[in-house]
Amino acid sequence: MTSLITADFRFLHLAKTGGIWAAHAMSAAGIVPRADVEIPFHADLADTAAYDDLFTIAFVRQPLSWWRSYWAHRMETGWVAEHSIDCFAASDRFDEFMRAVIDRAPGFAGALFERFVGPPSRPIQFVGYYEQLLSDLERALRYAGARFDAQALRADPPLNRSDYVSYPAFYSRALAQDVARAERAAIERFYPWQAIPEELIARRRVRHTAPVEAGRRDPVEQQALLARDAIALEHAVRRLEQRLAETEKALLLLRTSKLLRHTRRIRIAYYRLRDLAGPSPDPSLHGAPAPTPDTTLAATPTGASVIARRADPVPARSLRLRRARRR
Repeated sequence: MTSLITADFRFLHLAKTGGIWAAHAMSAAGIVPRADVEIPFHADLADTAAYDDLFTIAFVRQPLSWWRSYWAHRMETGWVAEHSIDCFAASDRFDEFMRAVIDRAPGFAGALFERFVGPPSRPIQFVGYYEQLLSDLERALRYAGARFDAQALRADPPLNRSDYVSYPAFYSRALAQDVARAERAAIERFYPWQAIPEELIARRRVRHTAPVEAGRRDPVEQQALLARDAIALEHAVRRLEQRLAETEKALLLLRTSKLLRHTRRIRIAYYRLRDLAGPSPDPSLHGAPAPTPDTTLAATPTGASVIARRADPVPARSLRLRRARRR
């Protein structure tokens, strides 16, 4: 269970973007998937088309980092001969693997991302970033209107991390530039501020630069995140307006129905009897449960006559006329 459907949202797990941890953390936070829905482990938009009306969440990852994680995962768990990439690119050397991918499947990562987050013209409601997985997941759940334990979500430990100690994977500068060109569409759409992560370049020289303020973001990155949040908020507001309209419609149907009219006499009788009975005794003083409306009515054998003897805001003449009409 990684891709999942709940009453409030749809979560689609793109491989190597933290989906296993996200599913585990959501479970720990009290989010329960629908028991009547069965979808594939890595279900995408096409697999879950029946739930397109739900608020949808999926995560992406910087393409160079994604390919690095993919290779380390295959080295750790084994290559799959039937896989569209493994069948021609399997290699114990990261650089050979990436050269084969560039030659045979340029843009593969970007096309895969689109299967989960939709095309640029029709994106899903929330596209999260692996690089800020926890904060984006919490933000997405709030936008979706889900109820969850935020403290439990934050406390869940990391899961399914790639073993880069046993399987180190770094790019040469030339290789990184070639991969960035091959995945240009995905980088321009999701990571326009970071075409090549410097931490992934092998044997890079450390340059002495001015310190960066804590919490400061690249302006392009900040603009992209604000645009992403604007889309999510727009869908959240639309969903709340729809729920409000449904609630108003239900209230209108209740007001126009005969339910309130038929229960009016019962409610009047109950409140009159409760007023006549006075305050309820303390159950702890007598060792017996407090009387309920049903037991109070049953314990009053002349309940109807009590109501008749009580001062009634309705004139007695009106009561006699009503009884005469019924006869």
